[in-house]
Amino acid sequence: MAHPSGSQGLAQNVAPRVSLESSSSSSMSSWVLHLQRAIQADLSDSAESAGQKNALNEGPDNDELDENESDLERPVSAGEQGQQQKIACDPCLFFFSKRGCRNGSACKYCHLDHVHSHRPAQRPRKQTRDRYKRHILQLVQDQDDLEHIQDELQEVSRKKPYMRNFLQGYLEGRASSAVNVASPAQPKSMPRLPGIQTNAPDDQSCSSCSAPSPSIPGLPPSSAASAQPADTGYQPRQDAIVQRFSL
Repeated sequence: MAHPSGSQGLAQNVAPRVSLESSSSSSMSSWVLHLQRAIQADLSDSAESAGQKNALNEGPDNDELDENESDLERPVSAGEQGQQQKIACDPCLFFFSKRGCRNGSACKYCHLDHVHSHRPAQRPRKQTRDRYKRHILQLVQDQDDLEHIQDELQEVSRKKPYMRNFLQGYLEGRASSAVNVASPAQPKSMPRLPGIQTNAPDDQSCSSCSAPSPSIPGLPPSSAASAQPADTGYQPRQDAIVQRFSL
C-alpha cells in the first residue's frame, strides 16, 4: 500500500495533540488548535494544487534548499544567541495579538512596540513556505507544554523575519480572512466642475438662434443685438442719413 508523501501525507496524518481539556484555560490552548488547523488547511490546499499540476503534466518547481533556508532546523549556539540578544531584544509574539500574552509582566520576552523596527521580510517561494509550515506544525505537535511551544516559536521567529510575520498573521486570524473579502472601497464623491465650453463651428448654427444682426454705429457690439428693434420696417440707419441731408 502506497503511503502519501510530502505535504499531502503530513496534512492527512495530522492530529492536534493539545486538547482544550489538557489546559487549565481554554483560551491558552485555543490558539494552538487554531494554528494547527490553519496550517493543515494550507498544506491540504497546497497538496491539492500540486496534484492538479501533476495531472496537467507540469513538473514541480525545484525545491533546493538555500543556504539560509536550512537554518530553521539548525540549533542556535550559545554564542549566537548571546550575539542576537546584544543586537536586539526578542519581541513577544502574543502581546500585540488578539489573545494577548498570558504571562503578563512575568513574560521573559519584550512587550515594547517594535513595529517601527521591523525589517521587511522577503516572501519565500512556495516550497519554502510549505516547509516552514511543516516545521512549525511539527514543533507544536511534539510539545504539550504551552510555554515550551511559545519558546520554540519565539526561536523560529527570531531566526527568520518572515516567520515572525507568518506566525503573527495566524495569531491575528488573518490566514482565513481572505474568505470574507470586503468589497472595494467606493471612491469619495468629488464636486462636479463645469466642463470647458467650446464655441460652435462657424459653419454651424443653433436652430434656436437667429441670424446675426448688423452692428449699429455708436453702440458696442455686445449691445447691438439688444438695441436692434423688432422687425417693423423701421430702418434707423436710413433715417439718420435722411436727417443729415435735410439739415
